Formats: sequence, C-alpha cells, structure tokens
Amino acid sequence: MIANAEACSLLLYDTESEELYFSVPLGDSSQRNRQLKEADETSGFKTRSLLAVPMVQKEHLIGVLEVVNKIGEKVFSTFDERIMELFASLGASVILQARLIDENLQAERMVAIGQTVAALSHYSKNLLGSVRASIEIIDECLDD
Repeated sequence: MIANAEACSLLLYDTESEELYFSVPLGDSSQRNRQLKEADETSGFKTRSLLAVPMVQKEHLIGVLEVVNKIGEKVFSTFDERIMELFASLGASVILQARLIDENLQAERMVAIGQTVAALSHYSKNLLGSVRASIEIIDECLDD
C-alpha cells in the first residue's frame, strides 16, 4: 500500500461548502484529531499515525490524500511524505482532467438542448404560420 501504511483515503474539497469530504475510502481510515478517537471506537480501528498531504493543481485545492498507521514503524518519514506528495500531485491532475471532461460534456449537452429548442421554436413558428394562413382562407370562404 502507499507509503507502507495500513489504510489510505482520499478527501475531495467542495468549493461551495469549503469542506473536505471522503470520496474514496481505501481500507479503514479516520478524520482529523478530534474525530479520530470517535471513529476508532466506532470502527474498532486504532489510529497510531496519520500523514495527510494536500492535492493542489494550478494553485487550487482539489483534496487531501492521507495514509494511516505506518507499518513496522511508529511514524511516517520524510521519504513517505515526498512519495505521498507525488501521488497527491498525480491524483490532483487526474481529478482536474476528469472534472474538465465532465464540464465539456455538460456544455455539449447544453448546446444540443439549445439547438433542439431553437429547432422546435422554428418548427412551431412554421406550423403557426400555416394555421394562420388556413384560418385566413377559411374566413375568406365564409365571407363569400
């Protein structure tokens, strides 16, 4: 496992609420210091060490990658931190790319919806023009 840890997790940053939320739990993991004890009691998992690194892309926080409980040692090393920073950077790039693809797909859908509405509007206008012309012909016939 990453950084030779018992568990890891990915927390994504919600720009609207300005909060982190668990997205992909991998193994057993816990949140920050005040919640560690409660989570440990609930899950039966004992947090002994925690290393969390930010996932930043183009100066924007994407999320946080964290690993829990270094296997065979009491604490995570500087090397572990550097490895995690590498994974966090790669992960942030992938997440940003996925979000951009999703935004492009949504934009394409909106364009397609706009084109459909424009076509329906044009069709409706033509149909109403035909109905109006038919009404005029019927009115002329009735006047005669």
